Amino acid sequence: MNKQILLAFGIVWTILVLIGYWGFHPYYSVALGDLPNLRLFLTLAILSGGAWWVYRTKKVELKGWMIYGFVLLLQSVTFLVYSSGADVFKESPVAHLPYFLGYQLFLHGAVLYLAMVQIAWGELVLRALRLPLADRHRPIASLALGLSVSGLILLPLAMNGWLIPGLLWGISLVPIVFTYRILWNYLKTFFTSPIQVKLTSWWPSVAFLMMLIAMAINHINAVKPFPTGFDAAALYMNSSHLIAQYQGLLQGGQAMAWPLFTSLGELMFRSVSVSILISHMAMLACLWVLYRLGRLFLSPSLAILAIVTMYLSPAFSFHAAFDAKVDLGFLFIVLTILLILLDRQSLATRPTEQSHPEKSDLLAWGVAGWLGGYAFSVKYTASLVMIGLLVLLFRRFLGWRGAAGVFLVALGALFVVGIDQFGYMELNSVSPRIFAAISGGLGLGFLAWSLPGHTDRLGALSKRSFLILFPALIAFSPWAIKNAMEHDGIQLSHLLTGKSRTPLLQTRDESKGADSHVVRHKRFIIGSFERMGVYFDREQEGVADQIMSGILTETPDAETWSREYEMARDLLIENALYPEQRETVRNRLASLTADPGELDPQQVRGLELILGKFEQRGILLDDAQKSLIQNMLQTSDLVNLSREERKQNLARLRGEILDQVLTDRQRDQYTGMKKGSLEFALDNQVVASSLFGGAKREEIKRYLGFEKGAPLYLSLPYDLTMNVNVPFSRYLDISFLFLLLLPFLFFRRRPWVNILVAFGLLLGWLISVRSLYPTEILSNTEALTQMIQMQMGRPTGILANILSPVFIGLQLLMIKASSLIAPLYSWLADLSFLWTFVLLLGGAGLATYLGARKMGVLPEALQQLVVFAITFGGLWFLVGNGIIWYGFAFFALMILLLAWMIEHVDQWIPDVPVKWTRMWWASAYGISLSLCLSLFFVSAIQDQDRAQMIFQSPFLKYASTPIDAKASMQMFRPYMSEAIDKMNEDMDARIYRIGTHLNYYIQQNDRRVLEDDNLDVYKGVSAKMRDKEEFIRLLIDNGFKYVLYNINIASTDRTPEQSLTRKADELVQVLYRSKLANPIFTDNFIEDPAIPRTKVGDQYWNGKPGFGGNVTVPGTFLLFELNDR
Repeated sequence: MNKQILLAFGIVWTILVLIGYWGFHPYYSVALGDLPNLRLFLTLAILSGGAWWVYRTKKVELKGWMIYGFVLLLQSVTFLVYSSGADVFKESPVAHLPYFLGYQLFLHGAVLYLAMVQIAWGELVLRALRLPLADRHRPIASLALGLSVSGLILLPLAMNGWLIPGLLWGISLVPIVFTYRILWNYLKTFFTSPIQVKLTSWWPSVAFLMMLIAMAINHINAVKPFPTGFDAAALYMNSSHLIAQYQGLLQGGQAMAWPLFTSLGELMFRSVSVSILISHMAMLACLWVLYRLGRLFLSPSLAILAIVTMYLSPAFSFHAAFDAKVDLGFLFIVLTILLILLDRQSLATRPTEQSHPEKSDLLAWGVAGWLGGYAFSVKYTASLVMIGLLVLLFRRFLGWRGAAGVFLVALGALFVVGIDQFGYMELNSVSPRIFAAISGGLGLGFLAWSLPGHTDRLGALSKRSFLILFPALIAFSPWAIKNAMEHDGIQLSHLLTGKSRTPLLQTRDESKGADSHVVRHKRFIIGSFERMGVYFDREQEGVADQIMSGILTETPDAETWSREYEMARDLLIENALYPEQRETVRNRLASLTADPGELDPQQVRGLELILGKFEQRGILLDDAQKSLIQNMLQTSDLVNLSREERKQNLARLRGEILDQVLTDRQRDQYTGMKKGSLEFALDNQVVASSLFGGAKREEIKRYLGFEKGAPLYLSLPYDLTMNVNVPFSRYLDISFLFLLLLPFLFFRRRPWVNILVAFGLLLGWLISVRSLYPTEILSNTEALTQMIQMQMGRPTGILANILSPVFIGLQLLMIKASSLIAPLYSWLADLSFLWTFVLLLGGAGLATYLGARKMGVLPEALQQLVVFAITFGGLWFLVGNGIIWYGFAFFALMILLLAWMIEHVDQWIPDVPVKWTRMWWASAYGISLSLCLSLFFVSAIQDQDRAQMIFQSPFLKYASTPIDAKASMQMFRPYMSEAIDKMNEDMDARIYRIGTHLNYYIQQNDRRVLEDDNLDVYKGVSAKMRDKEEFIRLLIDNGFKYVLYNINIASTDRTPEQSLTRKADELVQVLYRSKLANPIFTDNFIEDPAIPRTKVGDQYWNGKPGFGGNVTVPGTFLLFELNDR
């Protein structure tokens, strides 16, 4: 019966996953249906087939230089075939091939030199520590340790402005002098020694060649004179570029160990391209260490399959070619930590370790802790890595109960330090301390349960725990000291983030210094009238100021303040208001409670929530401040309004609380922390408005989704695979393998268990589908069909014609089936985060129980990797907001587990039909890898009509002709270049930037540019302005000369209420209406009968650049010049 259950469910699950995955990823239909670069694909396939034939028939002894040479050959052929087909050059591309190859060798040589320097530093450390490692693992550990040592050396130099190229070259030679022999041996091993890999079948060679084809294409795309990805241009490569320009460290921001390292490319080789390539080629280091991890328990064939799976995955590969970020470097460090800890289980016999096993084990944990601290200086998600290491350690000495205990205690500690704000969890009125108490209490219980029989191990456990945490603190401490030195006081947030030099936007009152109590109370009283719809003109403001100055005192207690407020309000009603205003106020006051000093029950609840939210952040309000907020709530109508009106009132109330109630120190304390959300329980529901941190909700939660309650998390596996929250984005595409093979992790021998597992997975699928579609159209088949077609994009080709009706029909069927769980879905959606958290803990416990009982069949090394993956992945699941690159370590390790299960599925699930299961598994891998490879022949950044443009012509010319970055930019986006020149004319001119990729090109942008990517600054400041044009005047008063606006900013808005879209529309209308703002540059093209075509680089675009009219080619930016004339 078990076989029949598995077979039936496997068929249903495969159909659901494959058809759903195809339907939500239209670029596969373009790649396989339109075949936009068929000639290039066939050419590379024939070359690869020939190479495989030579390798198999001639018995060639494979060496590293052969693989590298073959990749260069593939790059050269790709360059020639593509350039000739796309008419990149007027002359034959053959003439440009020598320069192309020479430049590739220069870039690769520069990256190799920097890598060897890091290995040299690492070798010196390993010599000093005498840490025994297998020869095949030693260079990997040396590379990771060398990165940490280089960071330790570079940081003080950077803080003092001593990153001088000559000095850096001299320092780089120091470790080489002491380790040149071993470095030479490593180079010989890499390039000239035979590769001892025995493959028992043909398919690993085919998979490896598929990866080399993809690598050749990626390495061409990776060569560029400036970063093109948003995160790279706005943050990571921008920081690297500024460090190189200043020859010193930037002030403010988080720790930036990776940009500090990548800046060496520009500092030492005078090439931004080298800096960019370091981040892209970190993928090769990840493949190296992943292969070595896999070889601890996998055959060479399966280890190769694992690295090919990771490299071809669109989400991973995007970082290897398009967006130069820190995530691949971070992943390499994390995987190396695990390799060092698992190295003792390798088969190599090392006498030194046999003589001192305890010492070498302690050293391994100490090195792991040190590298964990360095990883924290690269990316703060390393805190999850440190917890994973502790769980591994406690499992070793206290078993599963100890591992569960330390995990839960650490999770509780994360809530104490504010992980709810990092993960943007809507906790309602519940304090994070309650979650900490639940998790920590359970954890302590598990720890106590694990102690009997293990008390003799506590000493060894304590030693290793110390060796994890203390070196980690030491490794990060230079960055903590640097950040703290930039602040006046010391707080936890000061250790993590320095004080930035970003220009501030100060109101006129703020620019005059700290506000007194009287000033804030005056603003509050005027605000109380505005909340009732009454606004003062300048003459009334003068009268009101005189009246209030004669009444208000500086530091009143609550009773005195209440008396002063009522007296000032009454006098203003009688002496400062016009008759119609006076009537409006009196009517409003009459509608309030009988006693103006009292609140109704709903308003009392709102007051409790507000005060609780401040207390969670360590801000205690005095009685006078509480009285202010009480009066605010009383005069603010938050109940009898539409949803939109209530949101607007809440947004205004946010600004008034910060501006009129908090002291300067409290305001700094609050705004210096990561912003969460302040919520009001009114009308028996939670009004989860963006009172605090709306931009974070818009930016971060778009990856996770905006469902309410438990479905937000229960739908995450489906959302990650189908990419329904941010559709048509290759950088989020992890392929379908993880979701397809997910059931196998939980299936067991007993049929009834498998029935429950199958039921649970199908239930999760229906919950995910129901989360996709608004309830108001669920019963409208026509509307649903239109929405599904919109979700599919515009797939074309024969595959689309065949599969589109199947996908639409299947989706409609699933939607209809989801109506069966409507009551359950509504109940889950109404759960508070507290109960959602409890549900997730229970589900995680059940899943761990189902999996843990079968962990014994795994090799010990794989067991430890799975434990780490579960720990890291579970925390990422809770706080990572569905952002794929935050969870790279989890996905990489799961790839190893899935590869192991191919050959050992019968050990994991007894009684499974082994032959058919392996065939099904192999078919899944074959389909996945083939689909992923096809994407390399379709553009990742162009629309469907230009899918054949897998390379940017300006970048090909840059890589094959002696032109500089500015000339390449002129070809890439000529009107963008003009705008950049304009903004860089005056280094004292400040720029207010909303999105765009242009931050990198603005000189001294860390000092001149105020970033407002999600318009949180604009919304917070303008909410208090009756005339929005005052915002433009405020910019001018603060020295801002330009506004750089992203035309496509609304395209990232996934919020149900479209809050970002409304903010963007409002601001651009203000800019166009204002006489203080003059539009001067754009790359948006509009129709013009007088100018039918305009040459842009090597292309001709219809129309001309313009700010209004029928758009022919959508642009990306608008540049406004501000003036007060």
